[in-house]
Order: sequence, then C-alpha cells, then structure tokens
Amino acid sequence: MRAVFQISGLSKSYDEKRVLEDIGLKINIGEIFCILGPSGSGKTTLLRLLNCLEKPNNGSIYFNGTNLMTARGVELLSIRRKMALVFQEGVVFDASVYDNVAYGLKVRGIGREEIRKKVKEALEIVGLRGYAKRNARTLSGGEKQRVTFAMATVLEPEVLLFDEPTANLDPINEEIINEIMLRINALGITMVFTTHKQEEALSLATRIAVINKGRFEQIGAPEDIFYRPATPFA
Repeated sequence: MRAVFQISGLSKSYDEKRVLEDIGLKINIGEIFCILGPSGSGKTTLLRLLNCLEKPNNGSIYFNGTNLMTARGVELLSIRRKMALVFQEGVVFDASVYDNVAYGLKVRGIGREEIRKKVKEALEIVGLRGYAKRNARTLSGGEKQRVTFAMATVLEPEVLLFDEPTANLDPINEEIINEIMLRINALGITMVFTTHKQEEALSLATRIAVINKGRFEQIGAPEDIFYRPATPFA
C-alpha cells in the first residue's frame, strides 16, 4: 500500500526540552491513523511537523514522495493545500456558518456557484444542513467543531489532521464527531488524529501509534495494541 507520509529519525526540541525522539512512521493512503498518548507526550508537536507548521531538529518527512524538509515556495504551498489541520478548540470566525465554510474556497479563487455547491455538500456531511445563515459564534461547542470539520472538508484535502477532536466534548457529541470522521474517511480522505482516549482509538482507527514521552512504544492494528501490547506502558 502506498504511503502518504513516510517519516524517519524525526526529533524535535524546544530549547533544552526534547519533545520527540527518533520517530519513524509510515501512514498509508486511506487510513484512519491514530496517535494515542497522554498529555505532554508529543502528539500535537508531531501533527504540527506533518502540517509544516514547524521544522524538526533532525529526521525527514516525505509527503507523497516529496521531502518536506527541502520543499520551498510554490511546491511547499501546493503540498500544504493537500492537507488540513483541525484543532480541538473548534475556532470559528464571527460570521455566518456559510461564510466560515466558504472562506478557504474564496481565498483560492473558486467561483461563487461552485462555492455554494461545495459548502452545501460539506454542511450535509457534518450534519449541519439548515445552519448556513446562523452565526457560527452562537453555536454549541459540538456544533462549532462540526463547522471546523466542514471548513477543512470543503477544501477536498488528501489528508486531514485532527488534534484531539473530541477532547472538549460530551459523550453524545463525541459519538457524532466520530461518525462524521468515518463519513469523511469514506470519501477517500486519509485521516490522522491524536487522542488520549483509548476507547476512541481502538474503535475508530485502522492503526494506532502509542506514544510516551516523545517516543513510540508500539505501532499496530487496534487488536494488536489491545491483545498483544509490546511494552508495559502500551
């Protein structure tokens, strides 16, 4: 199976604090890949490196065969437009749901009719049909998170990166978000998400990387992690 991300020897430090150490990983096209670990284990930092928001101190990241460490200018912009990162806070603009979801398409110069069509489809995917005219800031936390999902999905990325997508949600909204993630993945979009919730990782992911203090303890299918843990921590 072809890899969308190929990572080798990845390390990241902030001042004297080592956050990631010798990370090696292959993420295949079409996967729902989970990075599972406690707070402070390096999960968010790894997502930021994959999304080119930061550079590692050592190692390499290849996206569809292109080295992200050497990509510059138009090439790097083209790569970044093939992925989207969704943070756990559900941050939205003080504007209508429609304008929030349409924003990225407008920046890319998409025509008005095409934007209208794509926004309608994205809102249906996340279960927000009929919300287009509502102010996004007035929505509940779960609804705001669904708007951010629509904002990312409408851009039709190859990869979606989610940082603790259900961390601040109640169990009902958590279940809704998980169902939406499966729906988005069924469109052919590769998904990488972080979580500290073991049940969520085991039920949603096709493969899991267990991370602890910046190192991977085990990478495998959910049943391997659950029934055949490789380390005491796993």
